[in-house]
Amino acid sequence: MTAVSESSTTKGYRQKELVLLGAGPSHIHTLLALAKKPLVGIRVTLITSSSDPLNPEMVPGLVAGNYALQDCAIPLEPLVRRSGVRWLCATLKSVNAQTQQIEIENHETLPFDWLSIDSSPQPNSALLEKMIPGAHKYGLSLRPCETFASIWPQVEKLGDTRALRIAVIGSDATAIELAMALRQRLRESAISLVCGDAPIGAAYPQTARRKLHATLRRLNISVIPDHVVECIAGAVRLRSGATLACDIPLIAIHAQAAPWLAASGLTLDDGGFAKVDAQLRSVSHPFVLCADAVSQRQSESHAVNLLAGVSGTAHKAQLQRTNPLTILFCANYSAIAIWGRYSAQGRWVWWLRNWIDRRFVARLRVSA
Repeated sequence: MTAVSESSTTKGYRQKELVLLGAGPSHIHTLLALAKKPLVGIRVTLITSSSDPLNPEMVPGLVAGNYALQDCAIPLEPLVRRSGVRWLCATLKSVNAQTQQIEIENHETLPFDWLSIDSSPQPNSALLEKMIPGAHKYGLSLRPCETFASIWPQVEKLGDTRALRIAVIGSDATAIELAMALRQRLRESAISLVCGDAPIGAAYPQTARRKLHATLRRLNISVIPDHVVECIAGAVRLRSGATLACDIPLIAIHAQAAPWLAASGLTLDDGGFAKVDAQLRSVSHPFVLCADAVSQRQSESHAVNLLAGVSGTAHKAQLQRTNPLTILFCANYSAIAIWGRYSAQGRWVWWLRNWIDRRFVARLRVSA
């Protein structure tokens, strides 16, 4: 892996550099677009921490036993080859927005004219340990999902020998889906959802909340409105002072800001993430785009805007932010669809979710 410097190009000319950090859905669509129409005069470099990224939307199905690992894997190598971009499988060390340079492992640096960030959520170990002491030693983190997927078969094997006590720590859709997926796969185990102060499904309409709570009761998943303040051997301690017996604390809380952001020079929001405008450009450094929170539904529009901005043309697509379709996996081939104030539940909804997720990966295999 050798970074290109000005001295390695024609004197007086430096090739423009676009760096794609991560293989999230927006960057997948960017690679698909580049395979059809490469950028002229711009070199594109993709940096990923894993050579075999997974579609995170399919992880609950993997846990439930609906998918094998290969079903969830994104075929990145042939897609990268067809798109003509340079691919570096390396760990990011730092980003300097002022000098427009990235440092990766082995102290190698890469310049960039544009940087797009679309990486899967990575746990901030130091911050997580500060929030929940003992989480690193005794807990199993859902993120990064590739690491979780490599460890999950050991949990399955253990769960097949005896009933486990598993506490899912989190309150968002990811944590809810994970708890229900665990119930489908480990039917004899005790599954708890420790959700903190946030009511389960608070962001959803009342009809969807009723369906969600009824499903959790039917699946015998204990919902505990408390905070985990410490993980210890065989249990977790709660803010109320209670102790919950637990063989595996499964950490599925909201993503934390990556440690490198603090020293990046980018303007950050209260959560430590890069502060962006309506087009997901950094408010302080507009040549840095942050698509981490973009859904699969929005990802194609963002990819269009990214390539339009880099090539110097106007943004062509608007990110759809209102009334997105949400489909919650509910175990046993059921799911809840939520759109605006409407909701529906049934096997057909699960079939739709399954079709969307499988189609996303299948499309990449065909394109590759």
